[in-house]
Amino acid sequence: MDDSQSSQIFFSEKELKTLLSEYVKVKELLEQKHSTKVTEKDKTKAWKEILAAVNALGVAKRDIPSLKKKIADMKKYTREWVTSFKAPKTGGGKAKKEMWYYRLVLEFCSCIAPVQIPLA
Repeated sequence: MDDSQSSQIFFSEKELKTLLSEYVKVKELLEQKHSTKVTEKDKTKAWKEILAAVNALGVAKRDIPSLKKKIADMKKYTREWVTSFKAPKTGGGKAKKEMWYYRLVLEFCSCIAPVQIPLA
């Protein structure tokens, strides 16, 4: 692991909100398969626009792979949280804590099956 990875700065709430709002604007383009209408060049341009918005906040200098990973992680954690309502674990243990962004991710993420989620 090189120095740039070991000293990675956590995303701030402001960065995450900007990342989510910018991602939602181009979600359809970014989640489509490649075709004659959707090229890698189009997707890269969209990611560069998202990157510019996040880096404009001045918290930390981010790169496109870190933004892609953060979006994927947010979807994954939201999916796990939703799953905890579908099949509650037996044997006790702590309930998965709701993060502030879970419900935002649910609004735009079609990859998560709908489930009855209790109000916060």
